[in-house]
Amino acid sequence: MLLSKFTSCNYFEIFAPRYRDKTVLLACHRVGEHNKIVFTKAPSLGTDPYYASAKTIKKCKKESNGSIMCYVVPLDELQPLEINERDWREI
Repeated sequence: MLLSKFTSCNYFEIFAPRYRDKTVLLACHRVGEHNKIVFTKAPSLGTDPYYASAKTIKKCKKESNGSIMCYVVPLDELQPLEINERDWREI
């Protein structure tokens, strides 16, 4: 997914996905229109950011992680995120 550098995104910093079913848990109250997901302790996924839209996330089921409700998003639904540094709005 290619986004402009001026597009606002909700930022999720996740240690590692849930490997047993290849999903990631995203807090329901933090999901926005555009969501940037970075895995910090998952060497298999690299340090590159991933993108998921609110429409994609809200199609997934909800589950509690023990304290809050989260969307259970499959890793297959995430797209690599690219930020376009050159934007026509910049003068």
